[in-house]
Amino acid sequence: MEYWTISGASGGDAIGATYGASALPTTCLIAPDHNIVEQDIWPISTVGDITSILNGYGLAETPCTDPLIADFSGAPLVIPVGSTVDFTDLSTGGATSWNWDFPGGSPATSTLQNPTITYNTAGTYDVTLEVSNASLTDTETKTAYIEVQPPIGPPPVADFVGTPTLIPVGSSVDFTDLSTNSPTIWKWTFEGADVTTSNLQNPSDIVYSTAGLYEVKLKVTNTGGSDSLTKVDYIEVYPDTSSIAPKVHFTGAPRLITAGETVDFTDESDFFPVSWSWNFEGGTPTTSNDQNPTGISYSTPGLYNVTLTASNGSGSGSLTKVDYIVVSDYPMDQLCDTITNMLPGENMTFQQLSSTWGYLPGHNGKLVTAYAERFEDWTVSEISSFIFPVAKSYSAGGKVKFIIWNGDLEPDSMLGSKQVNVSTLTSGLFNVVHFDSNIEVDGIFFAGFEISYAAGDTFAIYMAPDRGPSGDNTLYCRKSGTWYTATDLFNIHTSSGLTPVGCLVGIQTFEFENSNVIIFPNPSDGQFNIDLSSVDLNNFSLQVYDISGRMVTDKYNVRTEGLYTVDLGGSNEGVYILKMRINNIPVTRMVSLVK
Repeated sequence: MEYWTISGASGGDAIGATYGASALPTTCLIAPDHNIVEQDIWPISTVGDITSILNGYGLAETPCTDPLIADFSGAPLVIPVGSTVDFTDLSTGGATSWNWDFPGGSPATSTLQNPTITYNTAGTYDVTLEVSNASLTDTETKTAYIEVQPPIGPPPVADFVGTPTLIPVGSSVDFTDLSTNSPTIWKWTFEGADVTTSNLQNPSDIVYSTAGLYEVKLKVTNTGGSDSLTKVDYIEVYPDTSSIAPKVHFTGAPRLITAGETVDFTDESDFFPVSWSWNFEGGTPTTSNDQNPTGISYSTPGLYNVTLTASNGSGSGSLTKVDYIVVSDYPMDQLCDTITNMLPGENMTFQQLSSTWGYLPGHNGKLVTAYAERFEDWTVSEISSFIFPVAKSYSAGGKVKFIIWNGDLEPDSMLGSKQVNVSTLTSGLFNVVHFDSNIEVDGIFFAGFEISYAAGDTFAIYMAPDRGPSGDNTLYCRKSGTWYTATDLFNIHTSSGLTPVGCLVGIQTFEFENSNVIIFPNPSDGQFNIDLSSVDLNNFSLQVYDISGRMVTDKYNVRTEGLYTVDLGGSNEGVYILKMRINNIPVTRMVSLVK
């Protein structure tokens, strides 16, 4: 804005005007100190009009700029020792530089427009701001503005919950402070949200517009001190799935049964199918349109496929699990066999690479650090051991880690492993490695080994010969952290000679007594405790499903030995199913979430 000051022979106040496109520009009465003391509208349509009027009064005109006035605010103004104050510049008149002075603060000065200052000593402190532009300077001092109190009482313990924690893009989350010891100051940080900070106790409608996993941090303060809590990957924002057809997954249990027994099936498909079409080869009934059909009976011994087609408004997806249900004519605890990708009649070999040093599959000049064989086998549910033919084995003390990974197109997360010394493996023979406990698999999995390049180590196993450009390849190689097919890295179509021993486990004869698995409180408003202190516990895993069969979480915390907690505070009210494996034995319980 530009003002026009008009000075007469007698001095004193003057009249000024601003011009714009309006036919009635605003006029202001401006005192000699440049403060506006009156504002009105004159019926003036052009610059020439005001010039004519001024000439009529015998006055001269001089342009001047806005007055520069320093001002600021701080928040909060009363804090405990060690806390921070956020200062905000409120100056008017076009300041271009800022010089702050904070007695008792850290730092004690700043040239930022909006600094954040920490106070580490109790007391009452002034704050001064000097602002400047090309022609003017102004200063504002606020006396005894910040009060820093000594610690009084216990500091707070930060805690919070968000509802919901799983949302589609564009949706919002409400956060509730659960901190103890009466905090008086709250500072929230929302990674990935449209609004990334808040000082409210219970901020609501925090919108997330980008898919991803995001952490949330809360810092709380009272007169006794402060505490912070960060929940990593707490908010999961999934993309708009309205245009994505379902990706089909399902499970059945039990899978090894005696003729006449039944199997229950659970849909675990992604992208929200709305209709389901099941086909149960050998089962009664043979088809179902339920999402989670139960009581499917099998009366004739055999191995049977199961197919699920799931659909939504954007299309359909289908999955067939071959030989998924095994029906015997007498009770069996388990059915075990070896599985291999070697084709009948293929002779095992290994390659001594010509383009670099070393062997395939094993140590070589391409510095491949892991090899994995892809198995698509729906019959086995657990892997107990590996059988593998060793081609080369020399070591100065190195180790080999044998691994089971899950995954679809390439190895993903590790399901289990066993590390052995290279020196214990014998060249020219089949060697066996037993896992400490059976490793659960379901359908596609990867089996292989990981090597390090310690000086003096050489390890390689046998594989199938090159099958040519039209042959199948099931061998994958990891180089520099990235997985490649053997075809991409070595221009070969092959399979490794590694043979997992797989088992299909039937119904366990041992069942836990109700008194051995204690879940409390139930119902609960969010947190459930699982007490297994009376169980001789070797291993434990947990998956929580909602009543529709969709997995909600597989995360839990260990409070003390034998006591686990699962937090459903971010989920909606309702009944949830806790599917646990305790010492590899499935145990299912239902809990109620009430808010």
